[in-house]
Amino acid sequence: MNTSLLNRIEGNWKYQQTLYNIKTKKIHNYKNFINIDNKEIYQIRYNTLKESIYIFNETDQIINKKYDNNKFIYKFQKNEKNTIKVIYINNAIIFEEVLYIISTNFFLVIGFLKQHDKYLYISISSYIKIL
Repeated sequence: MNTSLLNRIEGNWKYQQTLYNIKTKKIHNYKNFINIDNKEIYQIRYNTLKESIYIFNETDQIINKKYDNNKFIYKFQKNEKNTIKVIYINNAIIFEEVLYIISTNFFLVIGFLKQHDKYLYISISSYIKIL
C-alpha cells in the first residue's frame, strides 16, 4: 500500500453517511466527526459514545476494527492511484467499501452489505476535512 495515499487522509474530518435498507426502503442519515492520525499505524477514532477504532497494518493489508469490545478483521487493497477497497467476509455476509480520495480535503466512500448474494444495505458517505 502506498503510504502517501493514507497520509492524504490524515487529519480532522466531518462526515455524513446515508444508509439505505433495500428490504424496508428506509433511509438513515448520520453525521459525525472523526480524527485520522499516523503514529506508525493508522488509527481512526469516531467521536461517538460507541467508539470505533480502525488500525491499518499496511504490510499485511489488514484493518483491525474494535467496536463495543468486539474485534473485526478487514482486508484492504489499493486498486488505483486514489482508491482503497475494504472487504469483510464472515460466513455468508459480505461487507465491501471503496474509498475514493477526490482531493486532500474531500473523499467519498461507497459500500454495501450483502448476505447470501442478496443486497441488504447500500451506504454512501462523504468526508470533508476540517482545516
